[in-house]
Amino acid sequence: MGSLPFVVRLASSERDLLDVVSLRSQTYSRHNAPAARLVRTPEDQDLRGDGVILVARSKLDGTAVGSVRVQTRVHRPLMVESAMQLPNEVVAGKPIELMRGSITNGAAGRMVSATFAKATFLLCHRFSFSHVIVTCREPVDLMYRAYHFDELLGGALIDLPYSPGARHKVLCLPMDKATERWRLHNPPLFDFMMNLEHPDIQVDYQEVQQQLARAKSESGPDTVLRA
Repeated sequence: MGSLPFVVRLASSERDLLDVVSLRSQTYSRHNAPAARLVRTPEDQDLRGDGVILVARSKLDGTAVGSVRVQTRVHRPLMVESAMQLPNEVVAGKPIELMRGSITNGAAGRMVSATFAKATFLLCHRFSFSHVIVTCREPVDLMYRAYHFDELLGGALIDLPYSPGARHKVLCLPMDKATERWRLHNPPLFDFMMNLEHPDIQVDYQEVQQQLARAKSESGPDTVLRA
């Protein structure tokens, strides 16, 4: 069982959203990201029901030390689809896109990043999400390659309307292959993802299910996601 100096929960209040936006703006500015001017206020995607925001808060003082938005495809195409066509096998599944990751500097930040990866894996397992997609600038892509993501565009870079000013790679991890890749090529990661319990990941799955079900019902009569 791994105890962490922070707790990961859903962003579910106005204070959560304000702290997420503040941290996002600080992170993007610190890294001189061209999209920094776009993240100073909440985005439409932050307020819609077809995505959830994870926020990590310090146990010491309650400050937000990390956040990431998990965007689903239950209501509308993913944001990355505004710039490219996803492979048929990805669209046929239940892909999610990780967006606007924002994390504090230093060793604590690396721990938050790994915990978000674990929380994302747990969400995928709970709701049968089939692929995790990320877009990133170089050399950030190396972090995702360590998790054994695939290149969707053979290493090519593309422009993204929602992150203008820099070209991005598009990476994808198929969940039906992830655990075997970790087991074969990165046993410590496999152990972290599969065997280590983290009581400080306190995501309310019932709230996620209700939120995605509401979003799904707005898009048509198809079967809603179930945990």
